[in-house]
Amino acid sequence: MKNYGVKFNGLHSYHDLDLIMVSKNRPILPEPKIIVEDLSGMDGEYDYSAVNPDGEIKYKPRPHDIEFTIRERDPRKLRIKANKIAAWLACGEQTLIYDDEADKYYLAKVVNKLDLENQIVSIKRFTVQFRCRPFKFGLYLEGADVWDTFNFEEDVAQEVEFDVVGSSAVTIINVGRKISPIINASANMTIEIGAITYNLVPGDNKFYDLKLQTGDNQITITGTGHIKFLFRKELL
Repeated sequence: MKNYGVKFNGLHSYHDLDLIMVSKNRPILPEPKIIVEDLSGMDGEYDYSAVNPDGEIKYKPRPHDIEFTIRERDPRKLRIKANKIAAWLACGEQTLIYDDEADKYYLAKVVNKLDLENQIVSIKRFTVQFRCRPFKFGLYLEGADVWDTFNFEEDVAQEVEFDVVGSSAVTIINVGRKISPIINASANMTIEIGAITYNLVPGDNKFYDLKLQTGDNQITITGTGHIKFLFRKELL
């Protein structure tokens, strides 16, 4: 794909910087944190990897190495280009979006030191090492259904906000990992999920023990008013 690239720190590598990108190391899955204890006198080993408050395995940061080639050959313009690239990469954690995954983003930061004088001005090629958080995130909140980036293999078209008078049973589908949504209510209301009742106040509500499970989540809403579930998918 001729214009293939990434968007990072507000700029696209090809459209804004005219860089040709080659993805060198982009693991499909993050590496799990495996914690085991091997005791003498027993077969196998004890695996404590999922011994966490939420009972889930944790993951290490995900490394992405991307090589860029510069097409500019004019020495004067190369110096200007090097300064622009330096400013582009001199930042903290930012969203990283690949053109072939335009509906998702990574949270990434640059972790390698670039010899811009040699790599950009002389050899016109350089590699950026990104350290990404383990998971990738949906670009849009669930329910937005932006058709330009809608993924028919992964996404679901669903309602995430409701007008309630009395009591209403709704289903929220979570296509990613377990996640705690923000629940916005226009009035005092209650929701019941997993046999637990939560009291909502007007405005945004967040309960860290309330997690949408992967798949269908049956929720009963009681009260009178408008309610909206705000969350984006988190994927390995």
